[in-house]
Amino acid sequence: MIAEAPVDFESGGGGGGGGGGGAKESDAEAQARAEAAAAEAEEAMFRERPSKVVVSRVDVDVNCAFAFINLDGRSDAESVKKIIQQVTPKKVILVHGDEKSTTTLRDLCKGYFKADAVSAPRVGECADLTSETNVHQVKLKDSLVSALKYSKVGEAELAYMCGQLTGGGLPTGVPALEPVAAAKVPPHDTVLVGELMLTNFKKVLAKEAGLGSEFSGGALVVNNVVAIRKNAAGRITVEGPVCAEYYAIRKILYTQFAML
Repeated sequence: MIAEAPVDFESGGGGGGGGGGGAKESDAEAQARAEAAAAEAEEAMFRERPSKVVVSRVDVDVNCAFAFINLDGRSDAESVKKIIQQVTPKKVILVHGDEKSTTTLRDLCKGYFKADAVSAPRVGECADLTSETNVHQVKLKDSLVSALKYSKVGEAELAYMCGQLTGGGLPTGVPALEPVAAAKVPPHDTVLVGELMLTNFKKVLAKEAGLGSEFSGGALVVNNVVAIRKNAAGRITVEGPVCAEYYAIRKILYTQFAML
């Protein structure tokens, strides 16, 4: 007897169909990968910027003369001689120069002025700037110094003081300056110490108050409302109507000085 196993052609056909379906899917993936690679290559081509480098050499004839100008100082020797003769200072102290130039200028000045009126101190050497004959020495009492209220001006500190001299029989013979009782201190006008540059003040106004300004006719005009002027003597004048800008400018202006 021969036994035959049943054959399901439909199932086999289905398997064949499944195998065919798998082959078609692999082709689709390959095609997708190819298309993705082509798109990436095209995108890379557009990302790269075209460039071209051209190198050339050109010889240029410069038709001019060359000269060396020493800019070590603002004035030459002859100019310095004329300035010294015209100014006729009581005392001359020479600084900021090389030893040879300083020595030459010192010898020159000694021909115009007294020998003791001309000096050229070395680095670290103290120089006496006193030129007045009515200068006197006094000793400040500790009680007076401790009561002073200092205001910073640049790198210095200043203070207004009121005291009374006492000859006091000090061993050194130098009189002392003692404090005066608060009730006896006479009133004094406020003293403003400092140097105001309008060009710098223009920046301060813009930074601290947001005020725009420009120079016109020798004055700093703020918001076309207030004008700030400075004369040759250094006196500051604020001109304009009573308004918010005026008070803001005045407030900032006072901060640029030390008030004593």
